[in-house]
Amino acid sequence: MTGERRMMKAYILMLLSLLLAPCFGEGRAIGRLTLDGVSVGQSYAEVLKVLGRPNELDVNQGLVAFVYPAPKGRSEGTHVWFDKGTVVYCTGYALEEDDEPLFLYGMQGSVLQERFGESEELNEFARWWPASGVVLAGRNIADPGQTLHSPLGLRSLAFPVEKVTDPPGSRFEPWADDELETWLADDVELGMNQQHAAKMAGSLDVMYDAGYVRGVRGPQSLLLNHLIGMQNFSVQFDVGEKPAPFGKASPLKAPRNGWITPSRFGRVKLKGGKIAELQLWIDDEELFQALRSLQLDSADGL
Repeated sequence: MTGERRMMKAYILMLLSLLLAPCFGEGRAIGRLTLDGVSVGQSYAEVLKVLGRPNELDVNQGLVAFVYPAPKGRSEGTHVWFDKGTVVYCTGYALEEDDEPLFLYGMQGSVLQERFGESEELNEFARWWPASGVVLAGRNIADPGQTLHSPLGLRSLAFPVEKVTDPPGSRFEPWADDELETWLADDVELGMNQQHAAKMAGSLDVMYDAGYVRGVRGPQSLLLNHLIGMQNFSVQFDVGEKPAPFGKASPLKAPRNGWITPSRFGRVKLKGGKIAELQLWIDDEELFQALRSLQLDSADGL
């Protein structure tokens, strides 16, 4: 189905929803929702089958996302975030319910209000419909009924809603821009596209898998980049030095076999109270197996 036909079908459904609101409005049970073909609970492999190979992987607060470029005519790219191998949040421009178009880019937000009722505040920068998991973020929240030109969000109802406390206990949702917690080895980040990372790796021993940075072996220094709003709680780890506590005041966990893990995917080995070795590694074989399988499928199709 072409984009024009999909848009026309969505507008027809919108008009029907307005005429038949008592029967088909917010009181109707919510069906299966997808955003750009992706639904909450899908696996890595299922998302890759729908959207294809991501430009890069994003890593924040121990979660991994597929990052896709902005579609033609759109200003923002899209993300799909996973927890324990399944989708917990995604962004996109085309919302469908039970495979029928419900909302497309450039439509009025009132369409969503007619379907799901009044939105509620999710946090300072987002509103949502809790029964559906549909999220409005950024400039969309000033007037949820206006014409929407930014991606929608679709979040898992089971994923905990962020609770803001004094740092370092603050834990904003990983897909929001409010909190960043990620590792840096010089200018190399986990999940970077291999072609991009290779230009920046220098003498680092970078481990690639399926075309992405999966790890860095034995760097002399690591930065645990931790930003909450305008506050900086980042920590530098250097071989030969004593480790600093991670966060504002939280102590490091007791070593396990000589290793500590201040944040997921980063390991610090201690010897005599000082840092003896550093390592980054995304310990998610299911993720990289899905990415490798996509590479093989693509190669077979050539």
